[in-house]
Amino acid sequence: MGRSRPDHAARYPPGMGLFDRILGRGKKRDDRTAAEARLDLLAGRDRAATAGERERLRNRPRSTAEERLNRFAEADRAERPRLLSEAEAWALAGGWQPVSSSNVVAILYEADDERLLIEYGKAGKPSSFYAYQPVPLAMAMSLYDAPSKGTWVWDNLRLRGTVFGYKVPYVFLSGPSAARRKWHRTQESRARHGRIGPSGRNDAGEVIQPEDVW
Repeated sequence: MGRSRPDHAARYPPGMGLFDRILGRGKKRDDRTAAEARLDLLAGRDRAATAGERERLRNRPRSTAEERLNRFAEADRAERPRLLSEAEAWALAGGWQPVSSSNVVAILYEADDERLLIEYGKAGKPSSFYAYQPVPLAMAMSLYDAPSKGTWVWDNLRLRGTVFGYKVPYVFLSGPSAARRKWHRTQESRARHGRIGPSGRNDAGEVIQPEDVW
């Protein structure tokens, strides 16, 4: 029984030389061609993915320069501690602050109790001390920043056109008022003074005068 001869035509492509056949370069060339085809396929996928990514980035909403600056500013503020204004630092510190005024000498704020203390007086004369409560923090800070402390007192604490009218309840603490103002001399006069309402007027609508309280 004779041996069957290999089908060289099927194994090697037409036109391949004998030397190439002996070294088997045809098969290697086929393998290299397959590998290159796989690489081309993967490269095509990468190109498609890259194109899709470019399209996605192209269609993404663009933020304006102002929006970017605002985001940077917000991040910066979040990282840095907030700086206190002079008024807020004074209000939270709880110390006496001398002021420039014809009638107000110094101010002090007790933040925990929302109580404002004011020293009234004139140059060369003893001072009187009053406490006002409740006074919110923002209100006390506005007094610190007010250009005229006396005007601020009338606009926010006392009632213009009256002697005893008030917008914020007050208490006399100490000072020459105890001797100079008769309404503070006796317990009875102090009680009458304490019954005066915020309007500073009696039931008839008349402004209560100091002699009405003596």
